[in-house]
Amino acid sequence: MQIDLLKTIGLLLIILAHVKPGYLLMQIRAFDVPLMILISGYLAQASYKRARTPFQYYLKRFLRLYIPTFLFLTFFFLFFYLTITPYPFTPKVIFRSFALLFSNTVNYVWIIRVFLLCALLVPFLLHLQKYIFSKSGIVWLIVVFMYYEFNVSTPSFSELYKEIVFYGIGYGFVLILGMWLQYLSKKDIYKISILFGFIYCSIAIYLCYQNGFYISVQQYKYPPQLYYLSYSISIGYFLFAITRKIKLKNTYPVIRFFSRYSLSIYLWHIFYLYLLKFYNLTAPWYLIYIGIVFFSCITSYLINKLFNKICNLTIKFLLPK
Repeated sequence: MQIDLLKTIGLLLIILAHVKPGYLLMQIRAFDVPLMILISGYLAQASYKRARTPFQYYLKRFLRLYIPTFLFLTFFFLFFYLTITPYPFTPKVIFRSFALLFSNTVNYVWIIRVFLLCALLVPFLLHLQKYIFSKSGIVWLIVVFMYYEFNVSTPSFSELYKEIVFYGIGYGFVLILGMWLQYLSKKDIYKISILFGFIYCSIAIYLCYQNGFYISVQQYKYPPQLYYLSYSISIGYFLFAITRKIKLKNTYPVIRFFSRYSLSIYLWHIFYLYLLKFYNLTAPWYLIYIGIVFFSCITSYLINKLFNKICNLTIKFLLPK
């Protein structure tokens, strides 16, 4: 129940960011992507045990994450090819979108690459977790992260290196903290939340002193750096603590729906955002938000029903009584 609620919060906040709700809300909801990575880390051990072997785990994550994205992008590009003139996407944009790169792509699909990078790390991190969570392991994690932090803005690194290595290290750090959650008491989770909150406030004050005004954590998101991550982890850990024993009776079916269809809803919200963009449809951000969430949910539900029906008909055809 807790994880379903947190996944729903993360998903809805990510979609909220994409409708541009205003400066204040954009700053508050900035923890959304790291929250989803914390959840992945928290669930990593149970997910890996069900797969049994690294290969089965990788295959399962690939089928779960990339194949739906591939099918969605295929539909996405075909739909707008048939409905928009002139066609707005170059071959380069199409290729980079299927490669899940960050720039010159369909917006927002890069997050799927982050989840795939984290999935690649899971078997190694689980194998090394006893060392990672030891005192010497934590010291080495800090050393590696500080090296990353001081080099992340270096222009000499290639785009591909940054897209894979820097994003892998940045969000890999969050993944490890997510894995750590299952071993911590509620009191310890609060303490770590406060620690990262202190780091965030310290950096915010320093940057404000240097620049004369508050610097948004969003400016340190691509790739994720300590300023952005400290804010996100502080909020993420706090949410894990306060929702640990939460009970949701009347609203749980709705939350379960969002959690179950989170990937599908996320992908379809991209489609509806582009639909609004290409047809110049405007409205207040909150109406756009409600509409996109609603239609993304409906589409996800109908696609799932259609897929299940096709599967059932196929089975009946192949295995007649």
